[in-house]
Amino acid sequence: MSLASRTGLPVIEDVVWWGPRGTVIQWFMDGASVLGTGNPVTGLIQTGNFFTPLMTGDFNGDGQDDIVGRRVDGSVEIRGLLGGAFAGFGSGGLLGAVSLDWTISLTADFNRNGQDDLLWRNTDGGVAVWTIEAGRVVGGGFVGNPGTAWQIAGAGDFNGDGRADILWRHTDSSVAIWTMDGGAVTGGGLVTNPGPDWRIQATGDFNGDGRDDILWRGTDGSVVLWYMNGTSVAGGGLVGNPGNAWNVDHTDDYNGDGRDDLMWRGSDGGVVLWLMNGTAVIGGGYLGNPGSSWNILDI
Repeated sequence: MSLASRTGLPVIEDVVWWGPRGTVIQWFMDGASVLGTGNPVTGLIQTGNFFTPLMTGDFNGDGQDDIVGRRVDGSVEIRGLLGGAFAGFGSGGLLGAVSLDWTISLTADFNRNGQDDLLWRNTDGGVAVWTIEAGRVVGGGFVGNPGTAWQIAGAGDFNGDGRADILWRHTDSSVAIWTMDGGAVTGGGLVTNPGPDWRIQATGDFNGDGRDDILWRGTDGSVVLWYMNGTSVAGGGLVGNPGNAWNVDHTDDYNGDGRDDLMWRGSDGGVVLWLMNGTAVIGGGYLGNPGSSWNILDI
């Protein structure tokens, strides 16, 4: 969920790349243009205890994304980005240690405090939330266990209450949503079953109605949007078909219009942006090719 979705303010999101030897670099975006790149940042290796960046989120409410990762002993660490020229890492610190049978599934704001939280999944199917404030764990806990046949497919504010919800996909292809308030499930239920030929690619508010939508990809390469209203599909339709050589890499608001856009990655490493207005592609273009060894650091 983008900052624009959470605050209603126009925010242009940038792209953080994770590359060879732990190097991190940032693309400063303005629609389909890369305005500039930050200085490459290295030094992500702790002596005797490697730090692996996992994803980004705004964990202190300053409007700048931070990096969360884990060390080999299971401890969780946040590293604040210095924004602007992206000269390096600012303040951060350890959040705590968790056994390695727990993994971070995604980051999202589950309690509507404007700061992202951590969603955890255990190998036995259990689900937990850490609510974060000012870069520290302030609440949350065990949420429940739907069983290992249900997999976390994403998160988004599907009912427009300002809190992220959890999107689930069953091994039988069924789709369900848990509506959330911090670390508590407040409602939700089954949505529908589109069948095994369709895969959930991402979530985002593509039509600017304040509720996140679900982006689907067919086995033939087709892209379809579901506009959501809680657990109900309120509309949507076919977006297009770029072909199976292209994969959805990320969704965010890259031009500040309050609607999420689609970042595509080609099999050769090339990057293309589709600027979106609902199911309509209203602009975009080719951004460049950082090389196949570089990946966008996010969920």
